[in-house]
Amino acid sequence: MINKIIVTNYLGESITFELRAPEKTGLYIKSIEGLGPGKASINTTDIASDDGSIFNSARSEQRNIVLTLGCLQVNGVTDSIETARQLTYKYFPKKKPLKFYILTDNRELEIQGYTESNEPDIFSKKETTQISIICPDPLFYSAGEGGTHSTTFNGVDFLFEFAFDNESVGVPVTIIPGMAREIQLLVLSLPEKGDSSKIYFVPVEGTDYYFDEYVWLNTLQNYKYVGRHMYYLPVIEMGSIEILKERTIWYDGDTETGVIIKIHAIGNAEHITIYNTGTREKMVLDTDKLKTLMGSGITAGDEITISTIKGNKYISLLRAGKTYNILNIMDKNADWFQLAKGDNIFTYTAVYGASNLQFSILNQVAFEGV
Repeated sequence: MINKIIVTNYLGESITFELRAPEKTGLYIKSIEGLGPGKASINTTDIASDDGSIFNSARSEQRNIVLTLGCLQVNGVTDSIETARQLTYKYFPKKKPLKFYILTDNRELEIQGYTESNEPDIFSKKETTQISIICPDPLFYSAGEGGTHSTTFNGVDFLFEFAFDNESVGVPVTIIPGMAREIQLLVLSLPEKGDSSKIYFVPVEGTDYYFDEYVWLNTLQNYKYVGRHMYYLPVIEMGSIEILKERTIWYDGDTETGVIIKIHAIGNAEHITIYNTGTREKMVLDTDKLKTLMGSGITAGDEITISTIKGNKYISLLRAGKTYNILNIMDKNADWFQLAKGDNIFTYTAVYGASNLQFSILNQVAFEGV
């Protein structure tokens, strides 16, 4: 079920349509068309001497989302029906790009589009407007927290994220040395019911590094205060060093999608080759061509970004704060990787300096429909 829709116009201004609370905006959604997988064009050639035809190719058509909105008069929000109608002119300006975000019970999706038309029915008793949005790329992509997946091969895998939450019950600590860490749990407040196999530690308010110790007594269905300990808070892991030349990316989208490959150099490297071992595809970066183009090969501080996303393929180099197009260093027979449903195994090598490369792959999940 669709819970809400957020439309962001070309100026970065957003309006949120909550299906259960239209009074928040003064606009309510009557219907939306064009959220399914859409239509494909199948190209065939007729056979003169036989029945049927021969398949040549197939392609997905652009997506046309048609949004029908009703107008409400809500005190303090839209003082009149006319005000509500004019809100649509602000968030759906004709010819301008917009981002269309959809939150369902099990997916967060977004798609980019352009407003084709906004046609209000001004003289209707219950005024509505019909908005047509053309999306050149017909696919929906994962959005929100975790919308972009990152896989680190050789480099720093960042583990500390905001908003940081340390209020969950069951954070393992080592407050009593020599006792198993797994049974020592740091909690900010005792849960309603405990586990007799665990020891619970509650920080003492206003005192650094002191913890009150409690155990759960099943027979009494209650906690017993055991004592007080002094120890340091558990270490927060900010990141970990990953040193792998091969990683598997699990992809669960409806259709194939491209990736963003990032290569950060902490030292010199020469002639990089990236493989998709499952499909036997490869990309070769010729550092001799890079030296001819830029005056030097890969050096410390360089960051190469490769995009294999259809309609937005490129190779760029970030060096000394400036970005350069280095598409020419790619081998002419290179394969532009696409993630297929299931396991996708990638690896990379270099003639020299492979250990000087911090390598990661980023991808979104593509869906044919909501």
